[in-house]
Amino acid sequence: MKTHIETLNEYLNTNGFQSSVWQDRRIYLNGFKGRKYDRDIKAYIEIDEPLNEVPEVSESSPVHPLMAGCAVKVFSNADQERQWLVNRAKQVKRGVAAQLHATGLLKDAPPEDWRKMA
Repeated sequence: MKTHIETLNEYLNTNGFQSSVWQDRRIYLNGFKGRKYDRDIKAYIEIDEPLNEVPEVSESSPVHPLMAGCAVKVFSNADQERQWLVNRAKQVKRGVAAQLHATGLLKDAPPEDWRKMA
């Protein structure tokens, strides 16, 4: 039996992401389509139950089953003011969400304006 985290990581790597599992708890995203993320960026996916099987979702779910129970986190560790870091993280998070949408993991595209990212 493959776990949720193994299956998602395999899917990500097969579909253009450079990703790796960390301590069976999260998947670090290091780049997409041969382009690495900037050095100040830490992007990862946390999974509610990473060692369980992939959960089932309804047809109306906004995410692919592989993203069920997952949260994408993005941080910048640049030496800047807090608001700059928050804005930087939102910009990159919007880009990562667009990449996840392009690979079919998110059914809806992220907002065009990065300021509307949660």
